[in-house]
Amino acid sequence: MISKKVLLIIIFLIFSSNNIFADDVKNSKIFGVIPKDKIEYGCGCSYSLESNTSKEFQPIFQSELDYSYVIMFIKGKLVKLEPIKTHIFKSRPKLGDKFTLQFKYNDLFIVFNNTVTFVCPPDSEGGCEVTRFKAELTVNNGKIKEVYSVNGDCGC
Repeated sequence: MISKKVLLIIIFLIFSSNNIFADDVKNSKIFGVIPKDKIEYGCGCSYSLESNTSKEFQPIFQSELDYSYVIMFIKGKLVKLEPIKTHIFKSRPKLGDKFTLQFKYNDLFIVFNNTVTFVCPPDSEGGCEVTRFKAELTVNNGKIKEVYSVNGDCGC
């Protein structure tokens, strides 16, 4: 029978070998925060790390609303991602709705598993145009897998 201590060591080794469950993008071997001078403003979608306590806008991902233009800061440079699976709401989203977004850059796969956390109230005439969500971001290049908690939003 395996002791609890041995079992915990085995679990630790499995997760620490190729996975990074990070609280901070500084731990990432793959991506970083988009530099201030490269941030796009206006209508679109963006994600920031949940652990970001700064009041400053520090996106790690940005896109057009239709995902025709998608960027991330990967290995020290701003790159365009190729959409693999996108999601555009056909009707007003509801709290708790789930959706997945998938993108690719060379051998890197980026997946956002989203849950809607905020929608505009039905009576907000033109004053509210945003949907917010929490997501688990998985970045995987076959050798390294990183998993992060992120906050996202789409709107104007």
